[in-house]
Amino acid sequence: MIELAEIEQTFPELTVITSPYDDVASEKITGISWWNKAGTTEIGVAYNKSQVEQCRSHFILCEYRMMISDSNLIMCPKNSLYRYIGLLAEFFISRGVYRDYNRPIDYYELADGARCGLGLTVGTYSRIGANVTIGDDVVIGDNSIIESGVVINSGTVIGNDVTIRAGSVIGASSFYHYISGGKQCFFAGIAGVRIHDGVLISANTVIERGVLADTEIGRNTVIGHQVCLGHDSVVGENVCIVSQSGISGGVVIEDGVTICGQAGIANNLRIGSRAIVKGKGLVTKDVASGEVISGKYTMRQNDELRILAMLKRMIRR
Repeated sequence: MIELAEIEQTFPELTVITSPYDDVASEKITGISWWNKAGTTEIGVAYNKSQVEQCRSHFILCEYRMMISDSNLIMCPKNSLYRYIGLLAEFFISRGVYRDYNRPIDYYELADGARCGLGLTVGTYSRIGANVTIGDDVVIGDNSIIESGVVINSGTVIGNDVTIRAGSVIGASSFYHYISGGKQCFFAGIAGVRIHDGVLISANTVIERGVLADTEIGRNTVIGHQVCLGHDSVVGENVCIVSQSGISGGVVIEDGVTICGQAGIANNLRIGSRAIVKGKGLVTKDVASGEVISGKYTMRQNDELRILAMLKRMIRR
């Protein structure tokens, strides 16, 4: 556990406003996570006032200098929140709080060219194909199929009746980058991937591990070929994501959503339950439950069709 004073000494650019409650200010810090997932003794990362108010953590990392809270506020300079998320997470790794996913793995040979790290757990009747690579502390449930050439990185938890098709990568390093000292820095993440029962992941799909919280895929979801699911995203149950779609980090996809082929979703958005994103749609804002979205401007499909009809009439004139 880490003293708040140690964080102040390590990162002098941060401004700490301590809580008026002594019992809170004297607590030890046990880690870091997002505002809605942080425990009371973890640093909760908040992007705005609403998140600060809802965060239950006693230690909140934010950019707002005029915030009032019962928690200890750890203020970072303007436009530097992404950088300090990475720096603080790496600080906790250096103190042994989290696994270092960049460390080398000692692999053990399995049948047919497959290999695994330490702590692999495989349930009954599950099958692992040729040339599969599995990292440390991976759990695979019952009746699951891992096809040839799949890579499952450390800290991944896979449920029962899951199928992962050939060439997919589960738990790829988070695509999270920030500028520090004038250089582009990449952070692999401190969280993992959790795949629930009955999920199908098709060939050559990439699921990134979470930066601060697990990337999660809900029960009975199907994901097509060559899909990229970004770090810290949460996919609900009975979701269908069609081939070649790209989902950025921190996206929440609620139950029953359909995302058609080659669609793109910007980071930190929420797609409401039973919504449909049509093929090649570009989503740049939240989508309400049950809406049908198409085109490049996050339009309801009916609105887009009306606009196209108007344009056609104007051209004919």
